[in-house]
Amino acid sequence: MSDEEATSKGAPEATSGGPQDGLGVAAMEREEPGPQEPGPQVPGKGKRVLLSLLFAVLYQVAEVVFWAVALFQNIYLLVTGRRNERLNSFSDTLTSYIYDCISYATLRSDSRPWPLDEPEKLIIERP
Repeated sequence: MSDEEATSKGAPEATSGGPQDGLGVAAMEREEPGPQEPGPQVPGKGKRVLLSLLFAVLYQVAEVVFWAVALFQNIYLLVTGRRNERLNSFSDTLTSYIYDCISYATLRSDSRPWPLDEPEKLIIERP
């Protein structure tokens, strides 16, 4: 049967985007989203992208150091039966730095990690 015959016999004509496309009435009732409001403006976008890439690389270096510290700390624990407190203090600083790198690279924070921020920020006082 040709398209003309089907139309003349009362069969609905298939059109794209209409209710006959398998989506039914729900497709017709859906509203198109309006224009989205722009997010907060980031000054110096190109510089920010380059710095984010730099801190992503520094994160990779810090991750290698993290695994070396974790391995050494566990070996030290097996041999001596206690933690190395100096290494524990360094681990606190390292994990804080890794968090700062991730926060900056993912645009969660505008505070630049070391070496482009205050190095005093990394010193963590233990109670």
